[in-house]
Amino acid sequence: MSGNGSKICGLIFIIISIFLLLGGLYLPAAVIPVWTLRGLDIAGLILLAVGIVMYKVLKR
Repeated sequence: MSGNGSKICGLIFIIISIFLLLGGLYLPAAVIPVWTLRGLDIAGLILLAVGIVMYKVLKR
């Protein structure tokens, strides 16, 4: 993947991770089960790490 392509994918992953983290942290547990909220948090953190790696490290 080219440098610009990895930067764009990294930015997309970072944006998606922000929404997942916000959903996992601020949705009430009465609406969604707790294990789903924790899953959103974990998925958000993983996507954030992958997005940062793709944006910063893989740019050549």
